[in-house]
Amino acid sequence: MLAHPARYSHIIRYLKWTLEELFNVLEFPVELRLILAGQSAIFWAPPRELSLVVQAGGVGSYNQGAYYPAQSFKHVMQSLLRKIKEQPGCRSMLSTQITRIELAHGRAQSVTTANGQRFTAECFLFDGDAQLSLNLIGEEHFPQAFQQKLRYEYGTSVLSVYLGLKDIDLRRHGFGEYNLFWHPKVDLNEVYADQLSDHIPDRPYFFCNAPTLRTHDAALAPAGCDQLVMVAPCRYDFFRRLREQNEDDYQRAKQKYADNIIGVLESEFIPGLSKHIVEKVIGSPLTNEFYVWAPQGNCYSTPMSPRHVNLQRLNYKSPFPNLYYVGASSCLPGFATIIHFACMLYEKLTGDSVYCDPGAALER
Repeated sequence: MLAHPARYSHIIRYLKWTLEELFNVLEFPVELRLILAGQSAIFWAPPRELSLVVQAGGVGSYNQGAYYPAQSFKHVMQSLLRKIKEQPGCRSMLSTQITRIELAHGRAQSVTTANGQRFTAECFLFDGDAQLSLNLIGEEHFPQAFQQKLRYEYGTSVLSVYLGLKDIDLRRHGFGEYNLFWHPKVDLNEVYADQLSDHIPDRPYFFCNAPTLRTHDAALAPAGCDQLVMVAPCRYDFFRRLREQNEDDYQRAKQKYADNIIGVLESEFIPGLSKHIVEKVIGSPLTNEFYVWAPQGNCYSTPMSPRHVNLQRLNYKSPFPNLYYVGASSCLPGFATIIHFACMLYEKLTGDSVYCDPGAALER
C-alpha cells in the first residue's frame, strides 16, 4: 500500500474507519446492521470497534466460498509435523518450553529451553505471541519505538464447548456445512457489552457448527455420533479472578456458561439435545492461555480494531536481522491468512518460489 498508494486508495481511505462509522453515515437501521455484521464472531469485535477494512475483507472472502480441510485441522497439523521430520537433519520437539533467547553482536544467537538445552542457528522464527519476545530477549535490547509497537492490547477471549452426541440426526434440525450465529439481541454493540461483563449471560451470544457434517474423518467421532462445537466471547478477567479466589467457583462458572449455551440450542434449535450428550468438554480463556500460551486467552492476538489494523502493524521484521516473527500477532489472524504470510516469508528467506509469482512476493 505504501509503495502504490493510488492503487490501494480505496482501502487506505477507510483504514481508520470502524464498521459502525459506515453504518452511521449510511443511516442503516439496527436490524440491517445485525444482518450485515451477523458474522462478527469471525472477528470477535462489535461494530463500534471492528475495523471496516477487516470486515470487508473477511466477508468478501466468505462470499467467494468458505473452505475446510478435507479431513480435519488435526490432520493438517500432523501432516506439517510429519513433513518437518522427513527433512534431513530436522526434528520437532513438542512440549519444549523456550525460556531465553540470547543475542550476540545484535543478532539472535541461541535459544535455551526450560531443561537447560541450548540450540544455535543462523536464522530464528518466533512463532509465539510477539509481545512475549520482550521478556525472552530482554526489553533493554529493543529500541524504544519497537517496544511501544510490541505493547499492544489483546483481543477477545472465548469460552468453547465441545459436545459428543449420539443417536441424533443434526441435519434434521437444520445443521449442515455452515456456521450458526445466534444473537440474543438485535443491537450487536449491546450484545458484546453484556457478553464481556463480569457475569454469565442467561442466553449467551455464540456461534456453532458441527465438524462431523463437514468432513468424513472417522477420528472426529465414532460411527453413529456427531461433534458439535459452540464458541462464545467472554471476559478473561472474570474467569481469572474466579480461579484465583476459588477453584470450585471457577469450575461452576464454566459449567453454568456451557449449560446456558446448551439451553439456548435446546430451546431454539434441537429439542431434547441434553439426552444425546455423551461427552462434554469446556474450555475457558484460561484453558486457551495454558495450552497455547495465548496471553489473556486471546483468540487473535490483537483486537481487530482500526488502531491495531493499520500500516504500522507489526510484521515479520524484528530489530534483529536474523529473527523473524510469524503468527497472528505479526500479520492478520486466521488459519489461511497466517499460512499465506508464512509462505511469503519462506519465499523471501529461501528464494524458493512455490506459492506465488516471485516478482509479486518480493513486492509484498
